[in-house]
Amino acid sequence: MNQNWVLILSCLLIYGCSEPDNGTGSYRADFSLLPTQLKKSETELGVFGGSGRKRLNAIDTQAVSFEIIQKELLLDFDSGGYFRVLPITLGLPEQWPMVNSISMHLWVEEPTALLFELFGTRSRIQDSLSLKKGDNRITIDTREIPLLGGIDDEVLQLKWTASKAGQLLIKELALNQEKQRIPLVDQWGQRRLSSYRSKVEQNHGLHTLDSENKFLNGLSFDFALDEYGGIADHDLPLKTTGFFHAEQIGQNWFLVTPEGNPFYSFGLNGVRRKSTLNNAALTLVKGREWLFEKIPNYDECPACFSPDSAYLSFYCKNVTDKYDNYREWKTQTSKRLRILGLNTIGNWSDRLFFGGGLPYTYTLDTRVFTGLLAGGNLPDVFHPEWAVRVDSAFAHISNLAADDHLLGYFVDNEMPWGRIARPDTASATFEALRNITDPEQRKTAFAAQYFSVIKKVLQKYDPNHLYLGCRFTRKLKNHRAIATVAADYLDVLSVNVYSPFTRQEMDEWYETVKRPILIGEHHIPPITKRALLPRYPAFTISRRNEMVRKYLDTWITYPYAVGSHWYQYVDQEVAGRAEGGENQPVGLVSVTDQIHRELAMVFHGFAQTIPEQYLGR
Repeated sequence: MNQNWVLILSCLLIYGCSEPDNGTGSYRADFSLLPTQLKKSETELGVFGGSGRKRLNAIDTQAVSFEIIQKELLLDFDSGGYFRVLPITLGLPEQWPMVNSISMHLWVEEPTALLFELFGTRSRIQDSLSLKKGDNRITIDTREIPLLGGIDDEVLQLKWTASKAGQLLIKELALNQEKQRIPLVDQWGQRRLSSYRSKVEQNHGLHTLDSENKFLNGLSFDFALDEYGGIADHDLPLKTTGFFHAEQIGQNWFLVTPEGNPFYSFGLNGVRRKSTLNNAALTLVKGREWLFEKIPNYDECPACFSPDSAYLSFYCKNVTDKYDNYREWKTQTSKRLRILGLNTIGNWSDRLFFGGGLPYTYTLDTRVFTGLLAGGNLPDVFHPEWAVRVDSAFAHISNLAADDHLLGYFVDNEMPWGRIARPDTASATFEALRNITDPEQRKTAFAAQYFSVIKKVLQKYDPNHLYLGCRFTRKLKNHRAIATVAADYLDVLSVNVYSPFTRQEMDEWYETVKRPILIGEHHIPPITKRALLPRYPAFTISRRNEMVRKYLDTWITYPYAVGSHWYQYVDQEVAGRAEGGENQPVGLVSVTDQIHRELAMVFHGFAQTIPEQYLGR
């Protein structure tokens, strides 16, 4: 049986969803279901810099009341009020294959501005409607619904938001299907149905570097740096050890270059052609071939695909076409970063940058590399083989021990520490923790085993470089017991902090660990036609740039701050990365390797102030 009809029949049996109208090829909403369908649905949602699970109300309202009048929906708004529902609440399916538009009749008492939005797991489609007095026939383009979740076409919520108080009558809401799907991503990995200034339209546009080099060559700094990007002109009594290390002078912490100069790690994550550990920088093409205008043959660029050819990096394909070889790409990338003042190759970056040139960080993982999990993506740290496998997995770093451009090691990322308090799976770790009834003591026992083994193995194979930690998420209250133990083993605490922070919350981290702190990930999303809007707030380019600069200027003034790394170098794939579907345009460069000059100037402007701000704390 056709998969769509299985979905429709299931929907009809359970929720009373409408069948598609065979005459018009559409689904029609049934507003009479609203008072009875008060169920909740839990799903993974994109949040400001990551993802999380959230229970969605079948009906979610703010400053609005509603009633059903002869199967029509009457909303009575206060100014700024909204009405949000799950599709299933209106008898509509959650999966909207081949829905090219939504049509509805909207009646208002007087001219009104209304915002209509569709939310997926990652993104949203919105339309600002100017309604005239009386009846308005509205049609909204929804062809890009398959891009809402990055890797699915599920619609989670419909939302109407009013600009002022008044009544809105909604009737005859229908989903209109097209007979054939159209490509939504062009041959370069760009959003096909959108036009914007930096979009590549012809192959020759991909190869142009003259304009970029002219832009970069017009930028400069008026202070001296050492070979590693350290501040050469200073009077701090710092040690020279031949490797990066951390020192505290008075109340202030500093990273120190191998030459003994203060170093503020201003870096970028994901400086890569594609992912080195997983499929995070590729998008799924197998089974979604219709979504793309053109997919290159595997033989054209084997390095651009995953080994099974199911996933593709459009960025890798574009730089393969643009440069004569990957070394040339590395040279241009390094030039960009140096001129802009970005001095660190951050997590999940291309191995081409390891072993000289810019300082870099190295990624290790105790879950992928050992294959031992305790449930909830936690390593099975009390398994009798775990320490042995960590030793085996990390042994290769002995080859890096003499590399003076290596800043240090990140081990793991955003661990689900909360699962330690809930030993609900069969594993050696949860068996060992079962008799510890206090959740915080259970976390302490886990952390002591976890961090001590990692520190011991790092010291065994590379005693010269910094242990940069596990990249905590920002909420200390969830991690305090873990962080307290970590302080005995880490050289630098790494925390991923996306949305703007307060001094109080970061002080609490420092008071817990008494270690220098490096922000391992952050970004602020822009409003741009390069991608659909995220489901969380996004900002105009100018406002985003102001917020980024304030973020950077604020963080560097804290006495324990030793750096921050932007996530990430390249815009995420518009069709969604394979790992979780993230699809936001947060890069320094586009998928076609065009530098975003507004953001570049923010970075360059901040970098010029690093000596004054870092040394003047």
